[in-house]
Amino acid sequence: MSIQKCLTSLALLLSVFGCSASSNWSRPKFESGGTAARIAYFIPGTYTFPLTISKSKHRSEGPPSGVKIVEESREKDHKDWEELLTGFVSRDFEKRDKVTFEKVKFAPNAVTLFGETDDTKSLNYLRSTIGVVQAALDAGGIAVYDLEGYRWYTPSEWKEKFFDPDKPKIQDQIYLLVNPNDDDPSLFYAHTQGMRKFGRADLALKNVRENEFPAIENFLFSNSDDQMRGKVIKDGAKLKIYELGKELTIKLIDGDNNPLFNNNYLEATLR
Repeated sequence: MSIQKCLTSLALLLSVFGCSASSNWSRPKFESGGTAARIAYFIPGTYTFPLTISKSKHRSEGPPSGVKIVEESREKDHKDWEELLTGFVSRDFEKRDKVTFEKVKFAPNAVTLFGETDDTKSLNYLRSTIGVVQAALDAGGIAVYDLEGYRWYTPSEWKEKFFDPDKPKIQDQIYLLVNPNDDDPSLFYAHTQGMRKFGRADLALKNVRENEFPAIENFLFSNSDDQMRGKVIKDGAKLKIYELGKELTIKLIDGDNNPLFNNNYLEATLR
């Protein structure tokens, strides 16, 4: 039986018996709008398929609607893998954990989760996805690449940050990037990456100064957390950076083809 057929059958079985819901994964600020939530995880390793997902052990109903699990092999998908193992995200992982990265480079196969789901009135789709990733790690996964959140995780990091806690934490789900201004090195462009995982726009601020980084980080995380909880920040909204005593007007920009985001983003200029 193929991995996809096996997991589809498993998902149907679990939907019959159900999984207990947790209020921690609700979206109490939910508003209609936004986009579908996009899931993209790459878990290289040494697997014996089919993958087994335990309702009690992994707290998962299987992949959410619209998200597929694909079995890949290094021999067949070598070119795609090479692209994933280059770039600043993978270079950062290699610096943090060279031993694990070397294992990743020579992993014989992988599990990929990819797709978009419209079932976003709660975050149960994300909790189920986290459980599927944990099942892959339990079955021989070496590391997890969150392609939306721009970060690699070792199995112990994934378990500690995502699987063990029964609540989502925005600081672990998204990535903050700061890029220098080409025309003025004293100014920076700060933005989030990964909010498409929640079907919401990323946030960006132009012309930030280095001494403002702590206030900007609080601003980006707090407003991202509101969106994770379901809020939709609309074009033209006014948001305050309380530590700096500033109120900013937000502009919604289509960034699907912008490699910095691959998502819509909300941008404001600080000065």
